[in-house]
Amino acid sequence: MSCSVLNHNDGLRSCFKSHRFVMLHPDGRKLIAHWFRLAQKQLDCDPADSFEPFIYAWFALNGWAACCTEKDQDRQIILALSACPELMQKFDQSLTESAEFRATAERFRSFMPVFKVQELRRKRIRMHNAIARDQMIAHYFAQGAEKFAPDCFQTHAESGEAIPLDWPHVLAAIYQVRCNLFHGDKAPHSEIDRVLVHSAFQILVQFLSRWQYMP
Repeated sequence: MSCSVLNHNDGLRSCFKSHRFVMLHPDGRKLIAHWFRLAQKQLDCDPADSFEPFIYAWFALNGWAACCTEKDQDRQIILALSACPELMQKFDQSLTESAEFRATAERFRSFMPVFKVQELRRKRIRMHNAIARDQMIAHYFAQGAEKFAPDCFQTHAESGEAIPLDWPHVLAAIYQVRCNLFHGDKAPHSEIDRVLVHSAFQILVQFLSRWQYMP
């Protein structure tokens, strides 16, 4: 089945080179590593306290990935990471080898798709935090929500499939969490729910720590 998340430009598949980070100026590496350690130290934080460490983890990921992909724009960086065979393989391996990582990833998948807060606000689509996530998703779609990640969610749903638990789909949803935190409402919202943010944060830190991408 064709999946929009997997339909990447072939040229992006070879953009990621992890050795480029080692070649980065020491001051740059030190700053990125500092951000990552700030996130890493709070891996076991309460979900209510996960917003700040998520932001530190994202700063670290973005700086590291910009270096390793040699891309400048956030969207291009994410597409290059998503298309990388090395990262896909290591994500799959992490799911197989770590029950904790798989549980975190499955919990995060249960929130998918992650809707764009700005669109929900613009369309005056009200949140319903008191209902189950699957009911909330149905409500958002019924009210005309069109911006969400991964953007292939409905294609899989119409085929009776669950969203694949893989690197491209998970990264797409994490990126939307990032955009909601940085550009959405600062007030509490279903799409920046503390458990959702906490799960995304744990995936990033556990994955990058496991493969020592930021020593």
